[in-house]
Amino acid sequence: MRNEIKIPFVGLKVGLHEYSLDINREFFELFEGSQIEGGDVKARILLDKKTEMMVVSVFLEGSVDIECDRCLDIYAQSINYEGKIYIKFGAETVEENEELWILSTKESHIDLSTYIYESICLSLPAQRIHPDDDEGESMCNAEMMEKYRELMSFDSDDIDEDFFNDLDIDLEEDDSEEEDDSTDIDPRWEALKKLK
Repeated sequence: MRNEIKIPFVGLKVGLHEYSLDINREFFELFEGSQIEGGDVKARILLDKKTEMMVVSVFLEGSVDIECDRCLDIYAQSINYEGKIYIKFGAETVEENEELWILSTKESHIDLSTYIYESICLSLPAQRIHPDDDEGESMCNAEMMEKYRELMSFDSDDIDEDFFNDLDIDLEEDDSEEEDDSTDIDPRWEALKKLK
């Protein structure tokens, strides 16, 4: 598979044309800062070419490798997406919105790379965590979950009274520095403070 997903339409007859693509790690590497590490997604694209416009239907199904919000390990998250793009022709290429595109008459391909990437991202759940196994147990990293439980059971009463005294911080000195700084405040800020 090529890294980018570009569908040629020049020379196609009027009617329905179908494309099948495999989306993997190479595709996700196109997008800098992507939260998706890799994956195995099947893309089915139907291009319905009409005399004055085109309708592109996109079907995505598979899984992507993302970081678990709870244990930070990578896991496979299943995704499923269906979308439709209406494409008209004009003087220059403009993406009016996610469903209506205007392509320049000079174009020969439809670049679906960004559309497919964003559609996959929108298919991801808000909370990304490992699914449970067949017995209802979390598949999160057991060691990380143990540390998480330890932190959640942290009790402020367990802190020794001398805890803050052991820190090398002189809070009184910091307060006095703030007071000294306040004498140099721009008079315009002082006028604004009175408006409260």
